[in-house]
Amino acid sequence: MTEGKTPKSSRARTRVLRLPATLGIAQLAQLREQFDEALDSGRPLAIDGAAVEQLDGAALQLLLAFQRTAVGASRVPDWRKPSPQLREAVALLGLDGELGLPPDSVQSQ
Repeated sequence: MTEGKTPKSSRARTRVLRLPATLGIAQLAQLREQFDEALDSGRPLAIDGAAVEQLDGAALQLLLAFQRTAVGASRVPDWRKPSPQLREAVALLGLDGELGLPPDSVQSQ
């Protein structure tokens, strides 16, 4: 055994899914394919929502379906930097808890 080296099997790299700026019905087929591949990868999952500027109800439905599928498979995704627009849309529909967004560190008043 080589000292200081960690076996590859014990350090699985996180699969980060980066959401696009526009998240609408036109992007859903490609996004769903990426989600399916990520779930099949067996790697830890993360969703980077920093770039999201616009999203519609269909996109939120897909995100919710992905979250539920991942949770059902004991693969809860880690949210990274959800944009203010993403947070607002999720909050408007009351999906904060179901999507598992992290608490917003910036208090808006």
